[in-house]
Amino acid sequence: MVRVFHLLDRARVFNAVLESHGDAAAGRRRRCGGGLGVVPGPSGSGKTTVLRQLFGGATGKVATAVPDWNNTHVVSAAFKKNFGAGDACARLDACALAEEERAMRFSELSACARARAQVAWLLADHAVLDEFTSLAPRSLAWEVARGVSEYVRNNGLKHVVVASVHEN
Repeated sequence: MVRVFHLLDRARVFNAVLESHGDAAAGRRRRCGGGLGVVPGPSGSGKTTVLRQLFGGATGKVATAVPDWNNTHVVSAAFKKNFGAGDACARLDACALAEEERAMRFSELSACARARAQVAWLLADHAVLDEFTSLAPRSLAWEVARGVSEYVRNNGLKHVVVASVHEN
């Protein structure tokens, strides 16, 4: 199930009050009971601030963690080594990385492809992905959103939260 939350309704985003600053992991469990939550809003509306308040420490615009990949490695090979062939393909498909992008080194990817690869790398329980489609044109953003949603559902991931400038 995908739940969409608007920032004006943020006090009820995850059926909890925004008052806890204790254990971040416990806060995540309390606030987000489903598989995927979406926080939409225009640029500058406070999505990142809300994610930092709810989940703590988000330092990047794409995700709350930096992938541990080596920029000189080829994308497909690094994904296969880290996740196994089947899951690597599923992750890259979910984030709409084309065959030619998969054959490139991370350092050779465009900013948009690199951001999509980062999302694919970080898909896991408790992932917080901020502006996960902001660099993508609308049609590609839709493809990635559908792919990520399907990946989360098919793999039974829990507590995945994404923020996007694309409201629909």
